[in-house]
Amino acid sequence: MCVTGIRRRSTSSRTGARLRHSTRETRDGGHRHWARRTSATRIRAAFAISPIPGQRGALRPTLRDMPDEVLLTGATGFLGGYLAGELLRQTSSTVLCLVRGRSRSGAEQRFRAGSDRIGLPRSDRLKVVHGNLLDPHFGLSPDEYTRLCHRITAIYHCAASVNLAADFTELAPTNIDGTRAVLALATHDGRRIPVHLVSTQGVFINARAEGLDAIDEATAVRPDYAGGIGYTRTKSEAEALARAWNTPVTFYRPGIILGHSATGRCADNDFVARLLRAVIRLGAAPECDGDTTVSTVDDTARMVVALSRQPDTANRAFHLTQADHLAFGEVFEHVRALGYPLRSCGLAEWRRLLFDEMHSPDAFVMLAVWKVAEHLLATKPHHRIPRVDSSATRGRVALELRTLDRGFFARMIDHLVTRGVLPPVPAPASPR
Repeated sequence: MCVTGIRRRSTSSRTGARLRHSTRETRDGGHRHWARRTSATRIRAAFAISPIPGQRGALRPTLRDMPDEVLLTGATGFLGGYLAGELLRQTSSTVLCLVRGRSRSGAEQRFRAGSDRIGLPRSDRLKVVHGNLLDPHFGLSPDEYTRLCHRITAIYHCAASVNLAADFTELAPTNIDGTRAVLALATHDGRRIPVHLVSTQGVFINARAEGLDAIDEATAVRPDYAGGIGYTRTKSEAEALARAWNTPVTFYRPGIILGHSATGRCADNDFVARLLRAVIRLGAAPECDGDTTVSTVDDTARMVVALSRQPDTANRAFHLTQADHLAFGEVFEHVRALGYPLRSCGLAEWRRLLFDEMHSPDAFVMLAVWKVAEHLLATKPHHRIPRVDSSATRGRVALELRTLDRGFFARMIDHLVTRGVLPPVPAPASPR
């Protein structure tokens, strides 16, 4: 059903065909603007806010009054789903989740499927807004768009295209135009709605090569710090866009987001999962000095919501990671200890093995994201990522982050085995 005061468009207005579009680059105040062209006006489906059936049960009482309604983008994604759950647990807000789909029921089904994958409880405080981040006004009519703007008092922008092999041009519409669309809503009709923008520490992935060995929350973002990786470049530009916008924006920068601390449930296609697939496929792991910043998905979501509840976070950046970097050599040792046979080899040899196994998707994808691997595996000293200081962030949130021990990686690998992403641990050879 629709929420009172929001009119659903007629069926005939929702039957327009999807129109072909292309992207072009223009200039807007010195920043690149990626505008979408259409051959005619796109007719989009109705704006409907529909409750997800379920119960409120077992939610912790809120510790602080929060806005009655907030908008969340990216709720069908890995982190976004956990953010929706944390907004339910830590606040009393109704969470409006912007979800695309060919129809309102299709959007609801996408949301339910994503929620079920991560075990998100059903709640009548979760409502689906059927719309597309990249359509003008999200596909809403002008009146519907204005009503949405005046209903919400915070926006959590988690939607992003996280394709580490894609180039800047391919990712710019979602990661830059999508951020622009959220900021436009935040300042529509004279409003200045606070925006909580999920970014990435990848905006500093190339900082060491530019002479910066360490960073913290106050370090200024520069385009050259993002290196030549499409994803990190678009996120860097999205941050620049948001800093110049006339509304309060808080920046949340996770490192690599690992699986859930208790269940090990993780994304099948993130860098660590891809790396595990490659080393197990090859039966070999590279000897390297590489390390990275990490946090579990549940800790990341908890930190975003906890920080967003504080009154003085606007226009600040927070690093959502464990205190210490995680060395990839340590990860490989956990894999060996769990029973997978991995021999050690040099980085050059390991890359040759990837080329030898290019027929395998596991090897092929690792080669496709090699620009990222060069930094995380530290193929050269200047490729190594800078040391990341997150002490200012951890000093503001009274949360104990989970320990990333062998048991945690066992749960994460077990999840990937259950999903069919990794092969089971080989059975030990029988003694003769």
